[in-house]
Amino acid sequence: MSSYNPHCCICGRYCRFDSDYSIPFTSGEAVYPPSEEYYCVRCAEKEKQYHIQAGWIPPNWHKAKWEFEVAEVLGFVLIKLVGAAWSLWHKASEPIPDGYVLCV
Repeated sequence: MSSYNPHCCICGRYCRFDSDYSIPFTSGEAVYPPSEEYYCVRCAEKEKQYHIQAGWIPPNWHKAKWEFEVAEVLGFVLIKLVGAAWSLWHKASEPIPDGYVLCV
């Protein structure tokens, strides 16, 4: 996480130093890694409520704190391919696909 006060990726306001953030997945053709997407407290709560209502969680490389809160409410767990550095959200009530393991 950067040491400067970033702007919220949704509303553009300055965020606190310890703001919630995520890092999105990019295409395999990307030359540079993606930048962090910061959320001010207000927008993090809006995102949380929106995704709870929508019933899904966006796929990000680095998951925001609000995503874990949504996962708890909706019953999602993190799974990953064996040996992979990234993980995905998966509905806990559904069987884990072949080749994936539960993240602990």
